Amino acid sequence: MSRVDAEHLWKIYQGGIEAVKDANFHVEVGEFVAILGPSGCGKSSTLRMIVGLEDITRGELLFDGKIVNHLSPRERNVALAFETYALYYPLTIYENLAFPLRAIGMTKTEVNKKVKEIAEMFDLSNVLEEKPANLSGGEQQRVSLARALIRDPNVTLLDEPLSHMDQRVRVILRATLRHIHNRLKLTTIYVTHDQEEAISLSDRIIVMNEGIIQQIGTVDELWNQPANKFVAGFLGEPAMNFIAGRIEKPLEISITTRDGKYALRLNTNIEDRHIGSEVTVGIRPEKIIPHLNKKDNCIPSLLEVIEPLGETKILTVKLDGTELKVVTSQDIKIDQGQVIWLEFDSRDIHAFHRETEITLIESSRASG
Repeated sequence: MSRVDAEHLWKIYQGGIEAVKDANFHVEVGEFVAILGPSGCGKSSTLRMIVGLEDITRGELLFDGKIVNHLSPRERNVALAFETYALYYPLTIYENLAFPLRAIGMTKTEVNKKVKEIAEMFDLSNVLEEKPANLSGGEQQRVSLARALIRDPNVTLLDEPLSHMDQRVRVILRATLRHIHNRLKLTTIYVTHDQEEAISLSDRIIVMNEGIIQQIGTVDELWNQPANKFVAGFLGEPAMNFIAGRIEKPLEISITTRDGKYALRLNTNIEDRHIGSEVTVGIRPEKIIPHLNKKDNCIPSLLEVIEPLGETKILTVKLDGTELKVVTSQDIKIDQGQVIWLEFDSRDIHAFHRETEITLIESSRASG
């Protein structure tokens, strides 16, 4: 397995369209890294440059310190699986798995051994003589993934391979993928727009938007220390709430509403140079505490919608013209149309520069 280093990678298409802009990252041997972002953010173009399906406009791509820019996908020895299965439908599952091994000259005995090993890993042993059309969608995707991994690749690249599966099958295949990654000690790069997949599978996540890497980190780092408003808002379901505010003191942000001005106390200092600045306050729905009665330092809001979700429920509230989401216990007895008072957990308040959207403080919980 190989270490991957991307150094100042650019992908510029005809017409000057900059799909990937100055991307810098590395993937360690045996690491599982997801590239996460919305449609059109440049994640698939990045993956295709790593595979060798797209030319690199500028920059260098290295496997184990060796520049591979001009090597073909076969010379790079990469495995690739897409959302579509891309199976050979006239062939049996055994023949589909054996095909890439025969292409590199393996003997019949070696092929048979490798096919049976990978089939066992992906729970395909009992369908080896079947044709793909006789298999379910989940089984066909397992065949596609097994075929990608059967050659002991230097790097495994997966482009949204589970995005069209139903939720139950996706959960099963995610667990299978991570188990096999660990067992084979693969170097894996996984492209997805689905944050749940990225969070559940990855050691680290590369967050992209508009062709630019926004932040690279573990789930904990991205969640608690987002580099900017985009990262903060992209991770989390429901997403982080954003409210206009103003920095009044190093440990205080004010929120102005029709009912008056409310002070949010912070646990982490903001630099003096930002005092007086207009900011966007960010707080996650599960870090807002609703109260039924008026309470000091709490902000009044109107409860509009209640969504029961098993042990919890999501409240949609209006704070002046701003809609906020609050995740709370199912035990709280509350009715639509009533005024509730919101308490913001001071340990989890974020502030982003109004114009640049760069974070100005990090939650104190992230820094211990």
